[in-house]
Amino acid sequence: MRVAWLGSISAATRKCWLSQPQVSRIITDFESVLRARPLTRTTCTVMMMDADAELLSRLDPTISVE
Repeated sequence: MRVAWLGSISAATRKCWLSQPQVSRIITDFESVLRARPLTRTTCTVMMMDADAELLSRLDPTISVE
């Protein structure tokens, strides 16, 4: 959730004290469990669709979808 909230894998690695490969693996494992790709990854950003952002806010009410 931190990656989606911060909008980048790099920012999440700094906040969570993890390496980039660790975060990428966590995302890949999460997507495998969901059997979906809720995160759209580019070389610079990570974005979520509106429905996925709504789900994220339900999982963590402290995150604003706006």
